[in-house]
Amino acid sequence: MMHQIAEFLLSNQEIALPVMMLLILSAAVGVPVSIDILLIITAILATNFDPKTIIFWFVCYNIACIAASSIAYWIGRLGVRRVKPFAPFVEKMQKYYDRFGIWTVFFVRFIPFGARNIVYYTSGMAKLSYVKFLVCDIFACFLWSGIFFTIFYNISESLESLMATQKSINLIIFCTFAVAVIGAFCYKFTKRRC
Repeated sequence: MMHQIAEFLLSNQEIALPVMMLLILSAAVGVPVSIDILLIITAILATNFDPKTIIFWFVCYNIACIAASSIAYWIGRLGVRRVKPFAPFVEKMQKYYDRFGIWTVFFVRFIPFGARNIVYYTSGMAKLSYVKFLVCDIFACFLWSGIFFTIFYNISESLESLMATQKSINLIIFCTFAVAVIGAFCYKFTKRRC
């Protein structure tokens, strides 16, 4: 599906920016849209326009990402919190965010495959300070997208090669994260047994 979206945006460049921003915002409400692939598309589109507009494309992408994470935060804070079956889960999440809060929001920006929204929803559910959430998310978003936008902008020879590169990078990041989580659980499990 993302390949068709990419082809559509690249062939309709005059409407690409608003459509891309709407796609990013739709990810906040659970539509399966990869903002990682949209970052690649943004880099490719930026190469097709006047070089002076690179910063404009980059900033628009980040504004949409930050708005999407804020929407997910407020859905968690205002919506899901009111559902009674979630009460024990919310209590656990509040303890977790009291301990690791801002760092979780920061590091999740670098993890692909939709893990971001889960953290954004639960940040809202746990009533993490919105100001702290927003400041941390802005910093993490510009850092994350700055690194990858620069890479993809500089190697944007074709859509297929960039998407293959992004899939490999995402898989490496996800596997590293999974190994770290499994290692942490094993460490805690063996520590309890001793």
